[in-house]
Amino acid sequence: MIVSMFVVVIKGISDVGGIDFVWKKATNSNRIEFLNLEPDPRTRYTLWTSIIGDYIGWLAIYAATQSNIQRILSIESISKIRRALLYNMLGLTLIIGLSFSAGLVIYAKYSDCDPVSTKKLQSSDQLLPLFVMDTLGSTPGLSGFFVAGGTCASLSTVSSGLNSLAAIISEDFIKYYRPIFRNLLMSKISKGFCVICGIASFLFSFAAEFADGIYPTTTSLMGSTLAPTLGIFSLGMFFPLANSKGALLGILTGASIGIFVSLGSVFSSNLPNQKLPLSTSGCLDFNSTESNFPEDSLHWKDKE
Repeated sequence: MIVSMFVVVIKGISDVGGIDFVWKKATNSNRIEFLNLEPDPRTRYTLWTSIIGDYIGWLAIYAATQSNIQRILSIESISKIRRALLYNMLGLTLIIGLSFSAGLVIYAKYSDCDPVSTKKLQSSDQLLPLFVMDTLGSTPGLSGFFVAGGTCASLSTVSSGLNSLAAIISEDFIKYYRPIFRNLLMSKISKGFCVICGIASFLFSFAAEFADGIYPTTTSLMGSTLAPTLGIFSLGMFFPLANSKGALLGILTGASIGIFVSLGSVFSSNLPNQKLPLSTSGCLDFNSTESNFPEDSLHWKDKE
């Protein structure tokens, strides 16, 4: 995946005119904001949401999810665990940096002719595949190489998640109520739940077309469920007198409120549009010159 992303970013930078052109396009249209100190929690991307929100989010992913804890517990010593987490941090930083770079290059390429506004695409989630085909489509094998890299990375994540979910159901529920089941039977039950959870996750993917972008939707839903999970782990570490009933009530209440707020933010049509304006002035076969009217270029708070 990393190699395929490198190929896409480097080839894209070369095609659009270099790093300076990409950076100027982004800064001139306010796509680069390192120190947005807006205190309003409704604003999606600020310094505070990045530091506080991402810290809690990544802490929950690494310290309160079955898939990562299962991996960590399989390592034989603390020193090797720390080394593995360090390597993971370096790799994750590289992947996130490549993703940001790809986003800047994509914007530089389509800044004067937004494919979503011209109805060439149905969603902004399709921008990366379009960019890959426009950039690498003329070279045999490169577009397929990118698809293979992305597919391998996603399947590895999905497989570990399904394995962890099946293990939780089998060990914490089935084995708890049926301790007489033999290991061979438990293995078959775990594999069956893995198939069921895989089908369920596949069916949930159809709901993505109703959401305004996969990334903000998944981030909201993950935050609403991972935060209560992190709370349970923190409760067990710092409050030894807490009992299972209180913990269950707390996680159900927290998750319910979080999911309610997340789904409301995803599917509500009354929330302010915080997207920056996009242009279609460079489209030769599109009548409109702007995808947004001039008043839409105002800050979303100025329109309230």
